[in-house]
Amino acid sequence: MNVSTMFIDRERELSFLERAVAAGDKVLIKGRRGVGKTVLVRELIKRLSTRGIKCLFIDCQRLSSARDLCRIIGIEPRESERESLEAFFAESERRGVSLVAFDEFIYLVRLLARKREFGSLDSAVASLRSLMMSARFSVIATASSLRELRELLTRRRILARTFDYIMHLHPFDQRSSVELARHVLSAFGVEADESVLMRIALYADFVPFYIGCIARAYALHGSLESALREEFESGTLAEYFRSLYLDLKPTEQMVISLLATGRKKYEELASVVRETNLPHALDALVDMDLVMRVRISRKNVFYTLKDRTFGAWVYQYKYPEKARDISTLVRITTLSFEALVRETLGAISAPLTIREACGRTLTLKPLIHVSTLRTKLGQVDVYGITVDKEVVLGECHFGVSPPDVRKLDQLTRAESEVGRALKLFFTTAELTSEFLQEARKRNVYVFTTKELSELRRLVGFGPF
Repeated sequence: MNVSTMFIDRERELSFLERAVAAGDKVLIKGRRGVGKTVLVRELIKRLSTRGIKCLFIDCQRLSSARDLCRIIGIEPRESERESLEAFFAESERRGVSLVAFDEFIYLVRLLARKREFGSLDSAVASLRSLMMSARFSVIATASSLRELRELLTRRRILARTFDYIMHLHPFDQRSSVELARHVLSAFGVEADESVLMRIALYADFVPFYIGCIARAYALHGSLESALREEFESGTLAEYFRSLYLDLKPTEQMVISLLATGRKKYEELASVVRETNLPHALDALVDMDLVMRVRISRKNVFYTLKDRTFGAWVYQYKYPEKARDISTLVRITTLSFEALVRETLGAISAPLTIREACGRTLTLKPLIHVSTLRTKLGQVDVYGITVDKEVVLGECHFGVSPPDVRKLDQLTRAESEVGRALKLFFTTAELTSEFLQEARKRNVYVFTTKELSELRRLVGFGPF
């Protein structure tokens, strides 16, 4: 089963792109590797082609010169790079092509910039922009190298003005992630219950490429723990993550390993990473979409991981003796459901109002502290302190079976120890009327995957 050709979800994005092509628009699709940019574009081309619409797909990573573009479209390469580039656009127009898709567009830009006759990045960008703007067909470009993309769009603003729309593609939500995991496993004749599919989605941080890797490993080993260990130690993810990690600068590597265990204030990072280039490293990681900056106030600036699976791999890569047991790795890094909830609440940078599962409206405030809480009566999954010094307590239930009302007891017991608190309950399961009624009675606000997904959208994460 080739996940790279499997289309799941993204119907709204696909519909938008179909209208963009009909209008001859130029669209840039950005997002970190593995979220499904190429799959989306290939599905678009597949559907357009069935209606007789001519499309071209260009894998820019396979190009060695602009002459390759001529060969792809079936004409003789011209003597120079510039002439070959112009000939490709002219021939595409002559043949009535409606869409040219440049996959990993940044590779093409960098390739042209290295050619002597262009001489510079500015010259290459100017030539490409001129040809794209005058083209009568639609152009869709994808970009995974977000740091390079940000540099290009910032320093060469004419490139940003080339595109009519820039689409940021995020990881899947839980429903689509589970559906993809189920499809991959079914291709191998393997069935798994809903709880296993949900854990595959969670461990993959809802990234389609990661889901495919972990699901295939599960089909081979029959154990989710073994599958994750295989992928992290010697599988496809290990090779991909090692390449990504080695491309990072030493300070950036240190930051990722520290954030793998939860969000950190700048001061916390600086106390460990004693490097003068820490601010630049953080800016670079934010540009790469690997890290999120949460600015609550001038004195309260936090950083948290956006790619939790990569962070967990970095942690076990740096500290293999601590992460030898997969259950321990999941518990101490940001991979668990409880950690996902804490990271989501910790990303609130300003008061926001949201409706919970019982229909009540509440306002959640930024947290200057978020962790777990161990009391004499047990452990609470979420313990937070707001900017107004108010206490937030949270319990998490990850599974498919409806939680028992006794799951609310821990919140009640913890409140008796810490004092008055805002009590929250997070679950991935369907809820009974009895549970909702008891939650109302105890003044506990309930978040199902629907409400949690909306909360993650509001704070800037991908949907759950």
